[in-house]
Amino acid sequence: MASVSSVSSSSSLEGLISQYMAIERQPLTNLQTRRSEVSAKTSYYDTLKTRLTTLQDLAEQLKETESDSIFNSVNVSSNKTDIVSVSAESGASVGTYTLRVRQLATSTQLKSTASLNTTIAAKSSTQVVAGVDELDIFKSFSEAGFSATPSGSVSINGKTFSLDEYDTVSDFIIAVNNDETAAANIYYDENIDKFIIENDDHNQASLVISQIAGESGTGFLGAVNIATGTYGAEPNMTPSATGVQGNVLLYKANFDNALGETETGSFKINGVTFNWNAAEDTLNELISDINTSTANVTVFYDESLDKIMITANDTGSEEIQYEDVEGNFLSDTLKLDGAVQTVGNDAKFTINSADASDEITKASNNFEINGLSITLKNTTVTNDNYSDPETESVVISSTKNNSIIKNKIQSFLDSFNNATLYIKNLSDVNISTYSRGVFTGETVFRNLRFELIDALTRTVTGGETGDPTSLAEIGITFDENLKAKISDSSQLEEFLSNDPKAVANLFNGSDGVATHLYDFLESYVQTDGIIDSRKTSISDQLETMDSSIKRMEERMTVIETNYRSKLQSMQTLLYQIVQQQNTVNSILSATNS
Repeated sequence: MASVSSVSSSSSLEGLISQYMAIERQPLTNLQTRRSEVSAKTSYYDTLKTRLTTLQDLAEQLKETESDSIFNSVNVSSNKTDIVSVSAESGASVGTYTLRVRQLATSTQLKSTASLNTTIAAKSSTQVVAGVDELDIFKSFSEAGFSATPSGSVSINGKTFSLDEYDTVSDFIIAVNNDETAAANIYYDENIDKFIIENDDHNQASLVISQIAGESGTGFLGAVNIATGTYGAEPNMTPSATGVQGNVLLYKANFDNALGETETGSFKINGVTFNWNAAEDTLNELISDINTSTANVTVFYDESLDKIMITANDTGSEEIQYEDVEGNFLSDTLKLDGAVQTVGNDAKFTINSADASDEITKASNNFEINGLSITLKNTTVTNDNYSDPETESVVISSTKNNSIIKNKIQSFLDSFNNATLYIKNLSDVNISTYSRGVFTGETVFRNLRFELIDALTRTVTGGETGDPTSLAEIGITFDENLKAKISDSSQLEEFLSNDPKAVANLFNGSDGVATHLYDFLESYVQTDGIIDSRKTSISDQLETMDSSIKRMEERMTVIETNYRSKLQSMQTLLYQIVQQQNTVNSILSATNS
Protein backbone atom coordinates (compact mmCIF):
# COMPACT_ATOMS: atom_id res chain seq x y z
CA MET A 1 0.00 0.00 0.00
CA ALA A 2 1.32 3.44 -0.88
CA SER A 3 2.59 5.58 1.95
CA VAL A 4 1.97 9.29 2.38
CA SER A 5 5.65 10.04 2.04
CA SER A 6 5.93 8.27 -1.26
CA VAL A 7 3.09 10.11 -2.93
CA SER A 8 4.16 13.47 -1.55
CA SER A 9 7.84 13.22 -2.63
CA SER A 10 8.94 16.44 -4.37
CA SER A 11 11.69 14.57 -6.20
CA SER A 12 9.14 12.26 -7.74
CA LEU A 13 7.08 15.26 -8.80
CA GLU A 14 10.08 17.03 -10.37
CA GLY A 15 11.07 13.83 -12.12
CA LEU A 16 7.63 13.55 -13.72
CA ILE A 17 7.71 17.21 -14.77
CA SER A 18 11.18 16.76 -16.31
CA GLN A 19 10.02 13.76 -18.32
CA TYR A 20 6.91 15.54 -19.58
CA MET A 21 8.89 18.71 -20.46
CA ALA A 22 11.58 16.74 -22.30
CA ILE A 23 8.87 15.54 -24.65
CA GLU A 24 7.33 19.01 -24.93
CA ARG A 25 10.75 20.66 -25.59
CA GLN A 26 11.78 18.32 -28.41
CA PRO A 27 10.59 20.69 -31.20
CA LEU A 28 12.43 23.57 -29.48
CA THR A 29 15.62 21.47 -29.13
CA ASN A 30 15.41 20.54 -32.81
CA LEU A 31 15.05 24.21 -33.78
CA GLN A 32 18.02 25.24 -31.60
CA THR A 33 20.15 22.52 -33.20
CA ARG A 34 19.09 23.72 -36.64
CA ARG A 35 19.93 27.29 -35.66
CA SER A 36 23.49 26.28 -34.66
CA GLU A 37 23.94 24.56 -38.00
CA VAL A 38 22.69 27.58 -39.92
CA SER A 39 24.81 29.97 -37.84
CA ALA A 40 27.95 27.89 -38.53
CA LYS A 41 27.46 28.57 -42.23
CA THR A 42 28.51 32.18 -41.71
CA SER A 43 32.07 31.21 -40.81
CA TYR A 44 32.28 28.97 -43.91
CA TYR A 45 31.18 31.86 -46.10
CA ASP A 46 33.74 34.13 -44.42
CA THR A 47 36.53 31.65 -45.10
CA LEU A 48 35.41 31.21 -48.71
CA LYS A 49 35.35 34.97 -49.25
CA THR A 50 38.85 35.30 -47.77
CA ARG A 51 40.22 32.61 -50.09
CA LEU A 52 38.51 34.05 -53.15
CA THR A 53 39.70 37.56 -52.25
CA THR A 54 43.29 36.32 -51.98
CA LEU A 55 42.92 34.64 -55.37
CA GLN A 56 41.49 37.82 -56.87
CA ASP A 57 44.36 39.89 -55.42
CA LEU A 58 46.90 37.62 -57.11
CA ALA A 59 44.90 37.73 -60.33
CA GLU A 60 45.00 41.52 -60.12
CA GLN A 61 48.79 41.46 -59.89
CA LEU A 62 49.04 39.13 -62.89
CA LYS A 63 46.60 41.15 -65.00
CA GLU A 64 48.56 44.41 -64.55
CA THR A 65 49.80 45.78 -67.87
CA GLU A 66 51.54 49.01 -66.78
CA SER A 67 55.29 49.39 -66.31
CA ASP A 68 55.11 47.91 -62.82
CA SER A 69 53.58 44.68 -64.12
CA ILE A 70 55.09 41.53 -62.62
CA PHE A 71 55.99 40.50 -66.17
CA ASN A 72 58.32 43.52 -66.34
CA SER A 73 60.34 42.40 -63.31
CA VAL A 74 64.07 42.61 -63.86
CA ASN A 75 67.32 41.51 -62.25
CA VAL A 76 69.97 44.23 -62.07
CA SER A 77 73.61 44.03 -61.05
CA SER A 78 76.81 46.06 -61.06
CA ASN A 79 80.19 44.41 -61.46
CA LYS A 80 81.77 47.08 -59.22
CA THR A 81 79.31 48.02 -56.48
CA ASP A 82 81.95 50.09 -54.65
CA ILE A 83 81.92 52.47 -57.62
CA VAL A 84 78.36 52.27 -58.98
CA SER A 85 75.40 50.55 -57.33
CA VAL A 86 72.06 49.93 -59.00
CA SER A 87 68.52 48.82 -58.17
CA ALA A 88 65.30 48.64 -60.13
CA GLU A 89 61.60 47.98 -59.86
CA SER A 90 59.31 46.47 -62.47
CA GLY A 91 59.41 48.34 -65.75
CA ALA A 92 63.13 48.97 -66.00
CA SER A 93 64.62 48.50 -69.44
CA VAL A 94 66.50 45.31 -70.16
CA GLY A 95 70.06 45.83 -71.36
CA THR A 96 73.76 46.20 -70.56
CA TYR A 97 75.23 49.61 -69.72
CA THR A 98 78.90 50.54 -69.41
CA LEU A 99 79.53 53.58 -67.20
CA ARG A 100 82.66 55.72 -66.94
CA VAL A 101 82.54 58.25 -64.09
CA ARG A 102 84.65 61.40 -64.36
CA GLN A 103 83.23 63.47 -61.51
CA LEU A 104 80.96 62.94 -58.49
CA ALA A 105 78.34 65.47 -57.51
CA THR A 106 79.28 67.52 -54.43
CA SER A 107 77.46 70.07 -52.30
CA THR A 108 77.95 73.82 -52.20
CA GLN A 109 79.69 75.01 -49.01
CA LEU A 110 79.97 78.33 -47.26
CA LYS A 111 81.95 79.31 -44.15
CA SER A 112 82.86 82.34 -42.04
CA THR A 113 85.63 84.52 -43.43
CA ALA A 114 87.44 84.57 -40.06
CA SER A 115 87.26 83.17 -36.54
CA LEU A 116 84.20 84.32 -34.63
CA ASN A 117 86.19 84.95 -31.45
CA THR A 118 89.73 86.32 -31.77
CA THR A 119 90.15 87.77 -28.29
CA ILE A 120 93.28 87.07 -26.24
CA ALA A 121 92.44 84.14 -23.99
CA ALA A 122 93.80 81.37 -21.81
CA LYS A 123 92.35 77.89 -21.61
CA SER A 124 92.95 74.84 -19.43
CA SER A 125 95.71 72.76 -20.97
CA THR A 126 94.02 69.53 -19.85
CA GLN A 127 90.74 68.48 -18.30
CA VAL A 128 90.02 69.83 -14.85
CA VAL A 129 88.46 66.57 -13.62
CA ALA A 130 89.99 63.25 -14.58
CA GLY A 131 87.78 60.78 -16.46
CA VAL A 132 84.21 61.51 -17.51
CA ASP A 133 83.20 63.54 -14.47
CA GLU A 134 82.73 67.30 -14.48
CA LEU A 135 82.61 70.14 -11.98
CA ASP A 136 79.44 71.34 -10.30
CA ILE A 137 80.13 75.08 -10.28
CA PHE A 138 77.06 75.75 -8.16
CA LYS A 139 78.78 74.19 -5.18
CA SER A 140 81.61 75.46 -3.03
CA PHE A 141 85.24 75.09 -4.09
CA SER A 142 85.63 72.22 -1.63
CA GLU A 143 82.56 70.35 -2.91
CA ALA A 144 82.58 71.22 -6.65
CA GLY A 145 84.74 68.24 -7.59
CA PHE A 146 88.32 69.61 -7.73
CA SER A 147 91.02 67.06 -7.02
CA ALA A 148 92.45 69.49 -4.45
CA THR A 149 90.45 72.43 -3.09
CA PRO A 150 91.74 75.70 -4.61
CA SER A 151 92.56 78.48 -2.17
CA GLY A 152 94.25 81.85 -2.01
CA SER A 153 93.69 84.57 -4.58
CA VAL A 154 93.98 85.03 -8.33
CA SER A 155 94.80 88.24 -10.22
CA ILE A 156 93.17 88.93 -13.60
CA ASN A 157 94.28 92.02 -15.52
CA GLY A 158 95.45 93.58 -12.23
CA LYS A 159 92.30 92.87 -10.19
CA THR A 160 92.63 90.39 -7.32
CA PHE A 161 89.88 87.98 -6.31
CA SER A 162 90.09 86.01 -3.04
CA LEU A 163 88.46 82.62 -3.37
CA ASP A 164 87.35 82.46 0.28
CA GLU A 165 84.98 85.40 -0.34
CA TYR A 166 82.67 83.30 -2.52
CA ASP A 167 80.21 80.63 -1.44
CA THR A 168 80.29 78.81 -4.78
CA VAL A 169 82.48 78.58 -7.87
CA SER A 170 79.63 80.23 -9.78
CA ASP A 171 79.68 83.23 -7.44
CA PHE A 172 83.39 83.66 -8.16
CA ILE A 173 82.77 83.48 -11.94
CA ILE A 174 79.97 86.06 -11.75
CA ALA A 175 82.15 88.40 -9.68
CA VAL A 176 84.97 88.27 -12.23
CA ASN A 177 82.63 88.77 -15.21
CA ASN A 178 80.93 91.77 -13.58
CA ASP A 179 84.13 93.51 -12.57
CA GLU A 180 85.00 96.43 -14.89
CA THR A 181 88.63 96.57 -13.77
CA ALA A 182 89.28 92.92 -14.57
CA ALA A 183 87.57 93.42 -17.95
CA ALA A 184 87.53 89.66 -18.38
CA ASN A 185 85.15 86.83 -19.14
CA ILE A 186 85.67 83.52 -17.37
CA TYR A 187 83.54 80.40 -17.86
CA TYR A 188 83.61 76.66 -17.42
CA ASP A 189 82.81 74.55 -20.50
CA GLU A 190 81.38 71.31 -19.13
CA ASN A 191 81.48 69.70 -22.59
CA ILE A 192 85.27 69.73 -22.60
CA ASP A 193 85.78 70.03 -18.82
CA LYS A 194 87.96 73.12 -19.13
CA PHE A 195 88.04 76.74 -17.93
CA ILE A 196 88.49 79.69 -20.30
CA ILE A 197 89.60 83.17 -19.30
CA GLU A 198 89.44 85.87 -21.98
CA ASN A 199 89.38 89.62 -22.31
CA ASP A 200 86.02 91.35 -22.39
CA ASP A 201 87.40 93.86 -24.83
CA HIS A 202 88.36 91.98 -27.97
CA ASN A 203 90.76 94.77 -28.88
CA GLN A 204 92.95 94.31 -25.79
CA ALA A 205 96.47 93.26 -26.81
CA SER A 206 97.13 91.08 -23.78
CA LEU A 207 95.61 89.16 -20.89
CA VAL A 208 97.53 89.12 -17.60
CA ILE A 209 96.74 86.46 -15.02
CA SER A 210 98.66 85.38 -11.93
CA GLN A 211 98.13 83.21 -8.88
CA ILE A 212 98.53 84.31 -5.27
CA ALA A 213 98.69 80.98 -3.41
CA GLY A 214 96.94 80.38 -0.08
CA GLU A 215 98.14 78.54 2.97
CA SER A 216 97.98 75.18 1.23
CA GLY A 217 100.01 76.44 -1.68
CA THR A 218 97.30 75.32 -4.13
CA GLY A 219 95.94 78.13 -6.27
CA PHE A 220 92.95 78.37 -8.60
CA LEU A 221 95.03 78.53 -11.78
CA GLY A 222 96.94 75.40 -10.82
CA ALA A 223 93.69 73.58 -10.08
CA VAL A 224 92.25 74.45 -13.51
CA ASN A 225 95.52 73.82 -15.39
CA ILE A 226 96.00 77.38 -16.68
CA ALA A 227 99.53 78.78 -16.69
CA THR A 228 100.18 82.20 -15.15
CA GLY A 229 101.65 84.99 -17.27
CA THR A 230 100.85 87.57 -19.91
CA TYR A 231 98.96 86.12 -22.87
CA GLY A 232 99.37 87.74 -26.28
CA ALA A 233 102.39 89.92 -25.48
CA GLU A 234 105.41 87.77 -24.90
CA PRO A 235 106.59 85.41 -27.66
CA ASN A 236 106.04 82.39 -25.49
CA MET A 237 102.53 83.39 -24.43
CA THR A 238 100.32 83.15 -27.54
CA PRO A 239 96.49 83.23 -27.43
CA SER A 240 94.71 79.94 -26.86
CA ALA A 241 91.85 79.17 -29.26
CA THR A 242 88.68 79.24 -27.19
CA GLY A 243 85.83 79.39 -29.67
CA VAL A 244 82.33 80.75 -29.13
CA GLN A 245 79.91 79.77 -26.37
CA GLY A 246 77.05 78.13 -28.24
CA ASN A 247 74.90 77.28 -25.24
CA VAL A 248 74.52 80.75 -23.70
CA LEU A 249 72.17 83.55 -24.76
CA LEU A 250 73.44 85.42 -27.80
CA TYR A 251 74.13 88.65 -25.89
CA LYS A 252 76.29 86.71 -23.41
CA ALA A 253 78.21 84.80 -26.09
CA ASN A 254 81.82 85.82 -26.69
CA PHE A 255 81.56 86.84 -30.36
CA ASP A 256 84.08 89.36 -31.63
CA ASN A 257 81.10 91.34 -32.86
CA ALA A 258 79.11 91.08 -29.65
CA LEU A 259 75.34 91.54 -29.58
CA GLY A 260 73.50 93.77 -27.15
CA GLU A 261 70.94 92.34 -24.77
CA THR A 262 68.03 94.13 -26.48
CA GLU A 263 69.07 93.38 -30.06
CA THR A 264 66.74 91.43 -32.34
CA GLY A 265 66.72 90.72 -36.04
CA SER A 266 66.07 88.24 -38.84
CA PHE A 267 67.81 86.67 -41.81
CA LYS A 268 67.00 84.41 -44.76
CA ILE A 269 68.61 81.23 -46.03
CA ASN A 270 67.33 79.91 -49.34
CA GLY A 271 64.20 82.01 -48.95
CA VAL A 272 63.35 80.78 -45.43
CA THR A 273 63.18 83.51 -42.77
CA PHE A 274 64.65 83.04 -39.28
CA ASN A 275 64.09 85.48 -36.40
CA TRP A 276 66.57 85.91 -33.55
CA ASN A 277 66.46 87.59 -30.16
CA ALA A 278 69.75 88.14 -28.31
CA ALA A 279 68.05 87.82 -24.91
CA GLU A 280 66.12 84.63 -25.76
CA ASP A 281 68.10 82.56 -28.28
CA THR A 282 71.42 80.71 -28.24
CA LEU A 283 73.67 79.96 -31.20
CA ASN A 284 72.97 76.25 -30.82
CA GLU A 285 69.22 76.86 -30.91
CA LEU A 286 69.46 78.94 -34.08
CA ILE A 287 71.57 76.25 -35.76
CA SER A 288 68.99 73.61 -34.81
CA ASP A 289 66.13 75.75 -36.17
CA ILE A 290 67.90 76.12 -39.51
CA ASN A 291 68.80 72.46 -39.80
CA THR A 292 65.21 71.31 -39.15
CA SER A 293 63.68 73.86 -41.53
CA THR A 294 62.95 73.73 -45.25
CA ALA A 295 66.04 75.83 -46.04
CA ASN A 296 67.64 72.56 -47.20
CA VAL A 297 71.06 73.24 -45.69
CA THR A 298 73.08 71.85 -42.78
CA VAL A 299 74.74 74.40 -40.49
CA PHE A 300 77.32 73.56 -37.85
CA TYR A 301 79.83 75.42 -35.76
CA ASP A 302 83.36 74.07 -36.30
CA GLU A 303 85.14 74.56 -32.95
CA SER A 304 88.55 73.69 -34.38
CA LEU A 305 88.26 76.49 -36.97
CA ASP A 306 86.01 78.72 -34.86
CA LYS A 307 83.80 79.25 -37.92
CA ILE A 308 80.24 78.65 -39.04
CA MET A 309 79.98 76.10 -41.87
CA ILE A 310 76.90 75.93 -44.11
CA THR A 311 76.52 73.01 -46.54
CA ALA A 312 73.72 72.51 -49.06
CA ASN A 313 71.80 69.29 -48.48
CA ASP A 314 71.52 68.73 -52.22
CA THR A 315 74.48 68.21 -54.49
CA GLY A 316 75.04 70.24 -57.63
CA SER A 317 76.24 73.66 -58.67
CA GLU A 318 73.50 75.84 -57.14
CA GLU A 319 74.67 78.52 -54.71
CA ILE A 320 73.27 78.95 -51.20
CA GLN A 321 71.13 82.09 -50.99
CA TYR A 322 71.48 84.02 -47.72
CA GLU A 323 70.96 87.58 -46.48
CA ASP A 324 70.35 89.65 -43.38
CA VAL A 325 66.84 91.08 -43.35
CA GLU A 326 67.07 93.01 -40.08
CA GLY A 327 70.35 93.43 -38.22
CA ASN A 328 73.76 92.08 -39.22
CA PHE A 329 73.84 88.69 -37.54
CA LEU A 330 74.98 86.72 -40.60
CA SER A 331 77.34 89.30 -42.05
CA ASP A 332 78.99 90.62 -38.86
CA THR A 333 78.45 88.24 -35.94
CA LEU A 334 78.89 85.03 -37.98
CA LYS A 335 81.35 86.79 -40.33
CA LEU A 336 79.71 85.65 -43.57
CA ASP A 337 80.03 89.05 -45.24
CA GLY A 338 82.09 88.56 -48.39
CA ALA A 339 82.33 84.80 -47.90
CA VAL A 340 83.16 82.99 -51.13
CA GLN A 341 81.08 79.88 -51.70
CA THR A 342 82.70 76.67 -52.78
CA VAL A 343 80.12 75.80 -55.39
CA GLY A 344 79.26 72.12 -55.65
CA ASN A 345 79.92 69.97 -58.70
CA ASP A 346 77.53 68.09 -60.92
CA ALA A 347 78.11 64.40 -61.51
CA LYS A 348 79.67 63.72 -64.94
CA PHE A 349 79.82 60.37 -66.67
CA THR A 350 79.20 58.53 -69.92
CA ILE A 351 77.10 55.47 -70.75
CA ASN A 352 78.33 53.08 -73.44
CA SER A 353 80.79 55.67 -74.72
CA ALA A 354 84.40 56.82 -74.20
CA ASP A 355 83.76 60.08 -76.07
CA ALA A 356 83.71 63.27 -73.97
CA SER A 357 81.05 64.72 -76.26
CA ASP A 358 78.65 62.05 -74.93
CA GLU A 359 79.15 63.16 -71.34
CA ILE A 360 76.01 63.18 -69.16
CA THR A 361 75.58 65.70 -66.34
CA LYS A 362 73.45 65.12 -63.22
CA ALA A 363 73.05 67.36 -60.18
CA SER A 364 72.98 64.32 -57.88
CA ASN A 365 74.92 61.10 -57.51
CA ASN A 366 71.54 59.35 -57.27
CA PHE A 367 69.41 59.35 -60.40
CA GLU A 368 67.23 57.18 -62.60
CA ILE A 369 67.87 56.19 -66.20
CA ASN A 370 65.53 53.87 -68.12
CA GLY A 371 63.92 52.75 -64.86
CA LEU A 372 67.27 51.92 -63.24
CA SER A 373 68.07 53.67 -59.94
CA ILE A 374 71.81 54.37 -60.09
CA THR A 375 74.13 55.62 -57.34
CA LEU A 376 77.61 56.89 -58.15
CA LYS A 377 80.10 56.28 -55.36
CA ASN A 378 83.51 56.88 -56.91
CA THR A 379 85.23 58.01 -60.10
CA THR A 380 86.84 55.80 -62.71
CA VAL A 381 88.23 58.24 -65.30
CA THR A 382 92.00 58.72 -65.30
CA ASN A 383 93.62 62.03 -66.32
CA ASP A 384 90.18 63.52 -66.88
CA ASN A 385 90.07 61.56 -70.14
CA TYR A 386 87.32 59.03 -70.86
CA SER A 387 89.45 57.31 -73.48
CA ASP A 388 92.58 57.02 -71.33
CA PRO A 389 93.72 53.36 -71.25
CA GLU A 390 93.88 53.51 -67.44
CA THR A 391 90.21 54.51 -67.20
CA GLU A 392 88.00 51.87 -65.60
CA SER A 393 84.44 51.09 -66.60
CA VAL A 394 81.52 49.69 -64.64
CA VAL A 395 79.10 47.28 -66.28
CA ILE A 396 75.44 47.33 -65.23
CA SER A 397 73.25 44.44 -66.38
CA SER A 398 69.46 44.42 -66.45
CA THR A 399 67.73 41.14 -67.36
CA LYS A 400 64.23 39.74 -67.04
CA ASN A 401 63.63 38.27 -63.58
CA ASN A 402 61.93 35.04 -64.58
CA SER A 403 62.11 33.60 -61.07
CA ILE A 404 59.89 36.36 -59.66
CA ILE A 405 57.36 35.84 -62.47
CA LYS A 406 57.38 32.08 -62.01
CA ASN A 407 57.00 32.38 -58.21
CA LYS A 408 54.05 34.74 -58.65
CA ILE A 409 52.36 32.30 -61.05
CA GLN A 410 52.96 29.48 -58.54
CA SER A 411 51.40 31.57 -55.75
CA PHE A 412 48.42 32.21 -58.02
CA LEU A 413 47.99 28.47 -58.66
CA ASP A 414 48.38 27.65 -54.96
CA SER A 415 45.68 30.15 -54.07
CA PHE A 416 43.47 28.77 -56.85
CA ASN A 417 43.82 25.22 -55.48
CA ASN A 418 43.24 26.46 -51.96
CA ALA A 419 39.89 27.93 -52.99
CA THR A 420 38.66 25.12 -55.24
CA LEU A 421 39.58 22.36 -52.77
CA TYR A 422 37.73 24.20 -50.00
CA ILE A 423 34.60 24.41 -52.18
CA LYS A 424 34.88 20.70 -53.11
CA ASN A 425 35.20 19.56 -49.51
CA LEU A 426 32.13 21.53 -48.47
CA SER A 427 30.07 20.36 -51.46
CA ASP A 428 30.63 16.61 -51.14
CA VAL A 429 28.51 14.00 -49.35
CA ASN A 430 30.40 11.78 -46.91
CA ILE A 431 29.84 8.24 -48.23
CA SER A 432 30.52 6.75 -44.79
CA THR A 433 28.25 8.93 -42.68
CA TYR A 434 26.04 10.21 -45.50
CA SER A 435 26.47 13.69 -44.03
CA ARG A 436 26.08 16.55 -46.47
CA GLY A 437 28.60 19.37 -46.86
CA VAL A 438 27.59 22.95 -46.13
CA PHE A 439 27.46 23.81 -49.83
CA THR A 440 25.83 20.53 -50.97
CA GLY A 441 22.48 22.17 -51.47
CA GLU A 442 23.98 25.43 -52.71
CA THR A 443 23.98 25.12 -56.49
CA VAL A 444 25.77 28.45 -56.93
CA PHE A 445 28.74 27.37 -54.83
CA ARG A 446 28.85 23.76 -56.02
CA ASN A 447 29.12 25.09 -59.59
CA LEU A 448 31.66 27.78 -58.59
CA ARG A 449 34.49 25.24 -58.45
CA PHE A 450 33.93 24.14 -62.03
CA GLU A 451 33.56 27.72 -63.22
CA LEU A 452 36.94 28.52 -61.67
CA ILE A 453 38.53 25.49 -63.34
CA ASP A 454 36.97 26.54 -66.64
CA ALA A 455 38.53 30.00 -66.22
CA LEU A 456 42.00 28.42 -66.19
CA THR A 457 41.40 25.97 -69.01
CA ARG A 458 39.66 28.31 -71.45
CA THR A 459 41.16 29.40 -74.75
CA VAL A 460 42.63 32.92 -74.63
CA THR A 461 42.23 35.18 -77.63
CA GLY A 462 43.85 38.45 -78.64
CA GLY A 463 47.47 37.30 -78.87
CA GLU A 464 49.85 37.35 -81.80
CA THR A 465 49.57 34.67 -84.48
CA GLY A 466 51.38 31.56 -83.31
CA ASP A 467 51.29 32.57 -79.65
CA PRO A 468 50.04 30.01 -77.10
CA THR A 469 46.32 30.30 -76.40
CA SER A 470 46.09 28.24 -73.23
CA LEU A 471 48.04 27.72 -70.04
CA ALA A 472 48.57 24.08 -70.99
CA GLU A 473 50.79 25.20 -73.87
CA ILE A 474 53.23 26.86 -71.48
CA GLY A 475 53.35 23.91 -69.05
CA ILE A 476 50.45 24.64 -66.66
CA THR A 477 47.90 21.79 -66.44
CA PHE A 478 45.54 19.96 -64.05
CA ASP A 479 46.18 16.59 -62.39
CA GLU A 480 43.62 13.81 -61.88
CA ASN A 481 42.25 15.62 -58.81
CA LEU A 482 41.71 18.82 -60.82
CA LYS A 483 44.58 20.51 -59.01
CA ALA A 484 46.34 23.18 -61.10
CA LYS A 485 50.12 22.93 -61.25
CA ILE A 486 53.23 23.80 -63.26
CA SER A 487 53.62 20.38 -64.81
CA ASP A 488 56.46 21.34 -67.16
CA SER A 489 58.74 23.87 -65.47
CA SER A 490 61.31 23.90 -68.28
CA GLN A 491 58.61 24.66 -70.83
CA LEU A 492 57.39 27.64 -68.80
CA GLU A 493 60.94 28.93 -68.32
CA GLU A 494 61.61 28.59 -72.04
CA PHE A 495 58.58 30.71 -72.89
CA LEU A 496 59.51 33.29 -70.21
CA SER A 497 63.00 33.58 -71.70
CA ASN A 498 62.16 33.49 -75.39
CA ASP A 499 58.65 34.92 -75.62
CA PRO A 500 57.77 36.70 -72.34
CA LYS A 501 55.20 38.88 -74.10
CA ALA A 502 53.19 35.80 -75.11
CA VAL A 503 53.18 34.55 -71.50
CA ALA A 504 52.10 37.96 -70.27
CA ASN A 505 49.23 38.06 -72.77
CA LEU A 506 47.94 34.71 -71.51
CA PHE A 507 47.46 36.33 -68.11
CA ASN A 508 47.05 40.09 -68.59
CA GLY A 509 45.60 40.38 -72.08
CA SER A 510 42.08 41.78 -72.47
CA ASP A 511 40.90 38.16 -72.63
CA GLY A 512 43.67 36.80 -70.40
CA VAL A 513 43.22 34.21 -67.64
CA ALA A 514 43.97 36.63 -64.79
CA THR A 515 41.88 39.39 -66.36
CA HIS A 516 38.90 37.08 -66.83
CA LEU A 517 39.23 35.49 -63.39
CA TYR A 518 39.52 38.86 -61.64
CA ASP A 519 36.31 40.10 -63.27
CA PHE A 520 34.50 36.79 -62.62
CA LEU A 521 35.34 36.83 -58.88
CA GLU A 522 34.20 40.40 -58.40
CA SER A 523 30.51 39.44 -58.18
CA TYR A 524 31.37 37.00 -55.36
CA VAL A 525 33.74 39.03 -53.19
CA GLN A 526 32.48 42.59 -53.62
CA THR A 527 30.53 44.24 -50.82
CA ASP A 528 26.90 43.09 -51.02
CA GLY A 529 27.97 40.51 -53.62
CA ILE A 530 26.87 36.88 -53.82
CA ILE A 531 28.65 35.78 -50.63
CA ASP A 532 27.51 38.81 -48.63
CA SER A 533 23.96 38.21 -49.88
CA ARG A 534 24.11 34.63 -48.61
CA LYS A 535 25.33 35.88 -45.25
CA THR A 536 22.51 38.42 -45.15
CA SER A 537 20.01 35.67 -45.93
CA ILE A 538 21.45 33.59 -43.09
CA SER A 539 21.22 36.58 -40.77
CA ASP A 540 17.55 37.02 -41.67
CA GLN A 541 16.96 33.30 -41.19
CA LEU A 542 18.64 33.37 -37.78
CA GLU A 543 16.56 36.34 -36.77
CA THR A 544 13.38 34.45 -37.67
CA MET A 545 14.61 31.39 -35.78
CA ASP A 546 15.46 33.49 -32.73
CA SER A 547 11.92 34.86 -32.70
CA SER A 548 10.48 31.34 -32.96
CA ILE A 549 12.79 30.08 -30.23
CA LYS A 550 11.77 32.92 -27.95
CA ARG A 551 8.06 32.19 -28.48
CA MET A 552 8.58 28.47 -27.93
CA GLU A 553 10.56 29.09 -24.74
CA GLU A 554 7.76 31.30 -23.44
CA ARG A 555 5.27 28.55 -24.33
CA MET A 556 7.43 25.97 -22.51
CA THR A 557 7.28 28.12 -19.39
CA VAL A 558 3.48 28.16 -19.52
CA ILE A 559 3.27 24.43 -20.19
CA GLU A 560 5.64 23.63 -17.33
CA THR A 561 3.58 25.82 -14.98
CA ASN A 562 0.40 23.97 -16.00
CA TYR A 563 2.03 20.56 -15.50
CA ARG A 564 3.32 21.61 -12.10
CA SER A 565 -0.14 22.91 -11.03
CA LYS A 566 -2.01 19.82 -12.19
CA LEU A 567 0.46 17.38 -10.73
CA GLN A 568 0.52 19.21 -7.42
CA SER A 569 -3.32 19.06 -7.31
CA MET A 570 -3.25 15.35 -8.08
CA GLN A 571 -0.58 14.87 -5.44
CA THR A 572 -2.71 16.69 -2.84
CA LEU A 573 -5.80 14.61 -3.74
CA LEU A 574 -3.82 11.40 -3.56
CA TYR A 575 -2.48 12.44 -0.18
CA GLN A 576 -6.02 12.97 1.10
CA ILE A 577 -7.18 9.57 -0.23
CA VAL A 578 -4.27 7.82 1.42
CA GLN A 579 -5.02 9.52 4.73
CA GLN A 580 -8.69 8.51 4.53
CA GLN A 581 -7.68 4.97 3.74
CA ASN A 582 -5.35 4.92 6.72
CA THR A 583 -8.15 6.16 8.98
CA VAL A 584 -10.57 3.47 7.74
CA ASN A 585 -7.89 0.83 8.22
CA SER A 586 -7.35 1.98 11.80
CA ILE A 587 -11.10 1.80 12.61
CA LEU A 588 -11.45 -1.67 11.09
CA SER A 589 -8.43 -2.88 12.97
CA ALA A 590 -9.85 -1.65 16.29
CA THR A 591 -13.26 -3.22 15.63
CA ASN A 592 -11.80 -6.61 14.73
CA SER A 593 -9.71 -6.65 17.83
